[in-house]
This record gives sequence, structure tokens and C-alpha cells, in this order.
Amino acid sequence: MSQRQDDDSSALSSADSDVYNRHASKGELVWSITPQCRKLLMDLISLFMTIDAKLKLGQNVKNQEILYSIEQLSEITKYMSTTCLLYTTPSPRRTPK
Repeated sequence: MSQRQDDDSSALSSADSDVYNRHASKGELVWSITPQCRKLLMDLISLFMTIDAKLKLGQNVKNQEILYSIEQLSEITKYMSTTCLLYTTPSPRRTPK
């Protein structure tokens, strides 16, 4: 019975190790993406904050400013979607044959 418990515990520790390794690799992936996303999110926020502040202060917002913000938001969104697609698409090496 002791041998069986040892086998079960070694199998469990092996499974735990596999889970840990998978989570560690995902963590590394998230940390590599995070700086890119953080900068893009800050750019998005700054575009909104500028227009929002002017509107709240009663200042006129020019159409050119709005158009510029929309164009920038569009570019950032395209870049973010490409980045997300890049990191979520399975690698050809990992797909079953």
C-alpha cells in the first residue's frame, strides 16, 4: 500500500509540475505583451482625456481634433487587434498533425 501511495504522490507531483510550467510560460507571455498593451492603452486614454477635459471645461472642440482622435483610435485599435491575433493564434509547431 505504501508503494501505491508513493506512485500516486509522484504522479500528482508530476501533474502539479506540468501545470506549474504551463502557467509559468503563460505568465512570461503576458509579461512580454504587457508593456506593449500598457503603452497603447495609455495612448487611448490620453486621446479621450484631452477631448473630455475640453468639453467639461466648456471649451470648443474643433472638428479637426475629433477627426485626429478618431484616426489615432483606429490605428491603435488595428495594432492591438493584430497583436492579440499574433499571440492567440496557435503556432504551427503546436497544432496537431
